[in-house]
Amino acid sequence: MGCEKQQTCSFFSEFRDDAERKQYQLFIKSYCLGTLKDTCKRLSFEQHHGVPAPDSLCPNGFRYRSFRNHPNRPGVSGGGDGAGADTREHTALRSM
Repeated sequence: MGCEKQQTCSFFSEFRDDAERKQYQLFIKSYCLGTLKDTCKRLSFEQHHGVPAPDSLCPNGFRYRSFRNHPNRPGVSGGGDGAGADTREHTALRSM
């Protein structure tokens, strides 16, 4: 049985079918579908703060640069480096 948040998890939605980025497939296999789901930092964040985890938070707690915001993706303008990200998000992540 997988994680109960699969239907609403932005990480799972973005990477579940992305065969080109194998490192994220390993996260999905281990955390979303596997035995590490109880240690998922995305779930911990949501339980602790009462809001969904930031899109850029991996299940292991590290951050990634979201493809969704990448400046080379068609239809996206500006730098997708997260420089304008909400300060509260960063503060909350540090407090975990």
